[in-house]
Amino acid sequence: MSRKVRLGLYALAFAGLLAGLVLTGAALLAGGGSPAGLVVDRYRRDPARDIDGQARAFVATEPVSRVTAEVIDAWRPAARHVDASGVYLRYADDTVVIRPLAGGGTLILVEATSTAYPRYRSVLEGPWRRWPEPPGPDPVWEAER
Repeated sequence: MSRKVRLGLYALAFAGLLAGLVLTGAALLAGGGSPAGLVVDRYRRDPARDIDGQARAFVATEPVSRVTAEVIDAWRPAARHVDASGVYLRYADDTVVIRPLAGGGTLILVEATSTAYPRYRSVLEGPWRRWPEPPGPDPVWEAER
């Protein structure tokens, strides 16, 4: 193989790698990096509804079913539970709780798994019985706070 052909192949490989990095970066900046990132990017923050400084609250005008579908379509949960109080989605590092608001719309709570599990244990003990012990503090979550 000639030197020109090899250089051309290297240039093509480098261009492909660079394009992949750009697309990955764009996805992360668009909230594609985690379920929490998706919620942060798509819904309006409502700090007045935060719980204990651990569960970050967001609101949407869409109904619970639509918000749930948007989150699940983007990020498949490890476990989910639906009851009259709302939809509970468990991910490796985050838990997303989606509940109806009395006046219409939806409340979305995003919380580190390590604090969400104890908070919702009474609701989720049966459905998520095999949920392993919560991991330690999540450095990414802590940085977002």
